[in-house]
Amino acid sequence: MFFSKDGLQSAKLIDYSEIGGWLIIVVIYTAINTIASLVILISTIASLISQGIIISMFTASFKIGNELIPVYYSMVIILYLLLFVFALVTVIMLLKRKRNSKILAMILYLSNVIIAGVIYSVSRNIEIFKNDPSYSSTSFTQSILPAVVWVIYLLRSERVRNTLTK
Repeated sequence: MFFSKDGLQSAKLIDYSEIGGWLIIVVIYTAINTIASLVILISTIASLISQGIIISMFTASFKIGNELIPVYYSMVIILYLLLFVFALVTVIMLLKRKRNSKILAMILYLSNVIIAGVIYSVSRNIEIFKNDPSYSSTSFTQSILPAVVWVIYLLRSERVRNTLTK
């Protein structure tokens, strides 16, 4: 507690030494993003292995009818591997309260939107995915709102400015 000039106690003590307030939601969201990237990566690879596609994907025996399928799966694996590594680094930097973690988090959220948009665009050009509801624009549109909200919060928040100082 602080004492003001007239001797009255003020309850305006805000401790920025720990991650708290809405910033904890940013850290949790980023950690969930990291786990989700890893789950997508593992499930994609496991699916390709179980179907025998990953071995035949780059050979002449690969015949599903669309030559974009190896490109699509390769792109998904590479993008989500990069996203996982970047999200993991961002979580570690946020937990260490590094000043640059704010920029990393904003780049991560915006890259989620870009990756979802790229994957949606490519899957629309593959015949077997066209009528599959799991390849709809939902993941793309659902990634936009959190990115906008958290980027604005990271840019405007006093807590973020005072907590991420190392």
